[in-house]
Formats: sequence, C-alpha cells, structure tokens
Amino acid sequence: MTRSCSSCHTGRVRLADGTVRLILGGANTEIGLHTFIGRITSTLKGDLGESADAPAYKAFRTQILTGLSSHEPGWFFGAGKVSPTDTTNEVQTASANIDAVLALMRTMNERRLQTIGLLEAHSYAKAPNPPSLTGGAPGLIETSGLGSVGLVRFVGPEKADSVLPPGPSKADVPAVWKIDPTGYANWDGTIRGFARALTSSMAVVGDPTKIDLGTNAKIQDFLGKLPAEPYPFPIDEAARRRGESIFQTNCAGCHALPAGRKRSDLVFNVGTDPLREQAINTLSAGLLTKVVLSICPPTQAECAFGAEGPIVDPSVHRGYVAGPLIGVWAVAPTSTMVRYRH
Repeated sequence: MTRSCSSCHTGRVRLADGTVRLILGGANTEIGLHTFIGRITSTLKGDLGESADAPAYKAFRTQILTGLSSHEPGWFFGAGKVSPTDTTNEVQTASANIDAVLALMRTMNERRLQTIGLLEAHSYAKAPNPPSLTGGAPGLIETSGLGSVGLVRFVGPEKADSVLPPGPSKADVPAVWKIDPTGYANWDGTIRGFARALTSSMAVVGDPTKIDLGTNAKIQDFLGKLPAEPYPFPIDEAARRRGESIFQTNCAGCHALPAGRKRSDLVFNVGTDPLREQAINTLSAGLLTKVVLSICPPTQAECAFGAEGPIVDPSVHRGYVAGPLIGVWAVAPTSTMVRYRH
C-alpha cells in the first residue's frame, strides 16, 4: 500500500464562502511528503522488528488482525465504493496471508530506508546546509533522487556517486494539466512522452517489473485531456486585458503551450540553484533509458519514443523548463530551487 499520484498533484483553495475546493491536477503545496515517508519508515522499522519472532512484530500482527476482524466491510473502502463481497474476500485473503504480507512490507520498508541512506550519504551530505530528506518544507519532492537510487544496482554501491544527484534536488510539485503526450516533462525536460508516467510510477513502486502499463497509459491519456482549474474569484476585466497584452509581449515566447516545441525552445538557464538541473547525467540518462525500455518496449504503440528515446541526456543543454502558465494562480511556488547552500 502506498500513496497515489493525487497525493502530490491535488491542491486546494478556500473560496469566498468558506468552502474548500479541490484542485485536481494542481500542485499540493501543503504536503509534507518526505516527513510522511520519514515517519512511516521509522515507525514500520520498529513495528515490524527484525523477524516474525520479535515481540514488536507479534504485537503489530495482532493489532492488524484485530482491526481486520472488527470492522464492517464498508469501513475499509467507503460505503458503496467496493462491494461487500469483494471487501470480505480482501479481508479474508489478507488475514490468511498476514505473515507473507508483513514480510513483504518489511522488505519494501528496508528498501525505502536504504534509499534514504544512499541519498543522504551520496547527495545530501555534499551540501553545506542541506535540507532534511525526511522532513523539510511542504510542497517539495525529491523525484530525481528517489528515481536515481534504482540505478545503483547497475553500477554497484561503490559507484553510487556516478548515478546519484550531486546534491539535494528537491523541487516544487508541478501541476500536471494538459500534459503533452509526446513532449518533455519534469523541471529539466529530460523525460519524454509516456516515460513521464512510467518513471513517476517507478519512483513510487521501486520495482520495474511491477509497473502496470495499461494503468499508466490511462493516466497519461487522462492528464493530456485534463484542463487547468479556472480562477474561482472575481476578475477585474480591465486589469485582465492589460495583463494579457503584457503577457503576449513579454512572456508568451517562453511560456507558450509546449506541444510541438523542441526541448531547446523550452529549457532556459534562469540563474536559480542548479542542483535540480544537474540531477541527471549522461550515465544515469542512459541507464534510465534502459530501464524504461525494459518496461515499455518500442514494439508497443504507446512506447514509440522516437529518435531521442524516452530519456534525453541533458548535459548538452541544461536548465529549467519555462512551462505554460495555465492555472498559475493555483501553483504558487513554495520555494522553487531553493539555494540550500546559503
């Protein structure tokens, strides 16, 4: 069990009447994702113990089994969302296989702890004043580092520096409205097309063999059609017209919609902290391409990435994507590309 895409890509705004509107596809500027990961991994480390013989494990096992047996079926998924029969089957299966379930949970939790340890030792330790990898400001995520840890198995722990980011590469959660299905994704514009969904899933799941192509294809198609949330407050029409004129004259050249544009027309050196744009190097781009193609061979229609491939080596042109400003009111930055070293 883990988080879903919407945990980072759903924001919210309080309207004039006091009600709260969810902003599907926007940026969750409030989520303390790394605090959550840090706390849940440390809690599970204690609850699961080192083996099934540990007293903490036995107490945790009893607590879960008691919870599974003491609730009505509708409690688990919400009344009406899953049939009582299916819920009962799920509960019975989990109860009958509780030790296998918890053993897998221990394995996955140890993998997350190893991921945290590698990033702290090889990336975060290099910055004089690094942010906390298991805490820090809300609205920031370490996607590059979490994804790159999966490449260490190709080079070995002794060469982890060759594929891990050269420093902390936390960045703001981006909005995912109107994703160009064949274009470039992420702040550095290194991921193309369907690879956007696959690499995001890989950072969460950890095991490339567990990636569901069909589900990811549906997500990619959904995001390509998802419109930005409209501004919900009164608009001064005269000010809007002035702003539109200024935008067309001074901003549209960089912030136009990305469909059909080359990477060199989207990525700029904007003079902010370079650590995020340096997170992917030539070696890690090549290895990540290998992993993506192992999940999604070009023989499948949605995996036809073109001559550039699914991952672009950014070393020839580094910088940050000047994305479209649709829905910009809902994605105010938390601390984009913060200069941690200062």
